[in-house]
Amino acid sequence: MNTMHLCQLTDVPTRVTATSAKLLDYVIVQEGTEVESGIIPHNISDHDIVYCKLRVDLFNTSFSRIYDQKRIEEKVSYLSNKAESSMADGSDKNHDC
Repeated sequence: MNTMHLCQLTDVPTRVTATSAKLLDYVIVQEGTEVESGIIPHNISDHDIVYCKLRVDLFNTSFSRIYDQKRIEEKVSYLSNKAESSMADGSDKNHDC
């Protein structure tokens, strides 16, 4: 990844069971990208939620699909609330590769 100027931000296991702990989900960004990322633990499954927050210039970004805006807003709201509680316990990280 170094030769391609990429860096991997996730550094803790994202799937934890009684017998193992493995890093399955990666957040990989181009060096120099300002990004906040972290893990949101939950008890729905043995697989934690990985999130990253990027600044996006919507005026210079093209989208190839149209998604149901209401469902996206519901999911973003849910994940934002989970991320805020995760940030409160210090498990999030700000990165600048």
